[in-house]
Amino acid sequence: MIAENRCERCGGLMVVAMHRVFEADAMTWRELATCPACGVDESAAEAARYREREQIYNALIDQVDAQAFRTIRREYLPEGGRELDRVLTAWTYESGQGLLLIGPTGSGKTRCAWQVVRREIVEHGRRVRVYGAIAFGHEATERAYDGTTRAWLDKLARVPLLMIDDIGKEKTTEAREEAMFHLIDRRAANMLPTIYTSNFDGDELVERIKGGRRDGGDSGYADPMVRRMRDTCIAVVFTEGSRGGEYRERAEQRTGPDTRVGGGEKYGG
Repeated sequence: MIAENRCERCGGLMVVAMHRVFEADAMTWRELATCPACGVDESAAEAARYREREQIYNALIDQVDAQAFRTIRREYLPEGGRELDRVLTAWTYESGQGLLLIGPTGSGKTRCAWQVVRREIVEHGRRVRVYGAIAFGHEATERAYDGTTRAWLDKLARVPLLMIDDIGKEKTTEAREEAMFHLIDRRAANMLPTIYTSNFDGDELVERIKGGRRDGGDSGYADPMVRRMRDTCIAVVFTEGSRGGEYRERAEQRTGPDTRVGGGEKYGG
């Protein structure tokens, strides 16, 4: 209850409106009680903030060249968007858990991941970085050559929300695996959520990472990397064929060994 029914903006009496406003410093939303005049101003300011965050989302789309996900119609999502609704209901940023979306090409996992990213940017004003696993590997190699790996990983380890798409499809080296492992490990330690998508789960994902080594070696990072992902994420498994359709959502932190898998292509899920 607002003391003496006063406007939180100007201090005047006759509070008649409640507005949900974004507090940039705290990176959160709260209810604001205003008088009619301040309410009009606040509504205009909120609309301007919304447009600004839409522009941030579109700039991210341009940065990673993922134009297919700029605007996504619900009918193109699994079960007309009902699966997305369940993902959004099951997962919240504040939980500190990540999301592990698993399924074959065309099952809708990457589309759902991008819609989660959009919600966190536009509705909650969070900073988000997005990498395809292949692009991450290429940048890890470049950073290793110019000696900037540590500074790069430090920034990614602190970003509020990170998305890595198509884990398991990249060609790896020991340096790339080490960079990915340390990033996943540090974000888990900091309780910062990460969204992962993959065509593979469990032991098969481990084998894909090991099998992607150009030199055929085993750095020892694959097993603990996948274990960290499974321990710190809510897993959602999309089954083959259904943009569709059926999937199994697991609210527990681990995924079981019976998860279905399939093949895929970049940004195809």
